[in-house]
Amino acid sequence: MYLRSDPETAWERKNGRPVIHDLLDQWARRLGWTEVDARRPLDDVVAQATRHARNAVAAAAHGGPR
Repeated sequence: MYLRSDPETAWERKNGRPVIHDLLDQWARRLGWTEVDARRPLDDVVAQATRHARNAVAAAAHGGPR
């Protein structure tokens, strides 16, 4: 799962430590990561991430992706 934010937000949250969005975006596309928009309100991010995590666990329990 990829918690995606814009570069400005990531820079602020990482206290000025660089975040390589282009590379992470490439990995997400190539590897089929589920992308969650981390700029949304926290409750929305948690709900979406939880839903995707539950689906992944259920799929693994049944032998494959859903």
